[in-house]
Amino acid sequence: MGEGEVFGKASSRASVPAINALCAAFRANASPLVWTRQSVSDDPALAMPPWQYDLADPVVARAVEALRPGAASHAL
Repeated sequence: MGEGEVFGKASSRASVPAINALCAAFRANASPLVWTRQSVSDDPALAMPPWQYDLADPVVARAVEALRPGAASHAL
């Protein structure tokens, strides 16, 4: 969600304080937190089906690259 990243929208970043407050409440009550992220790869089982996205579209290609392990946008 960082500025300049493909998914880096101000509206997304604006949600961070509310998410942090919710996480703090969960931790204060010893409730579990589960973080998820989408990953893509060229190898099964994380490979994108060829019909799913048009990787010839530069915006789509940039978004898919951001979801690859090792990409800055993929980090938690």
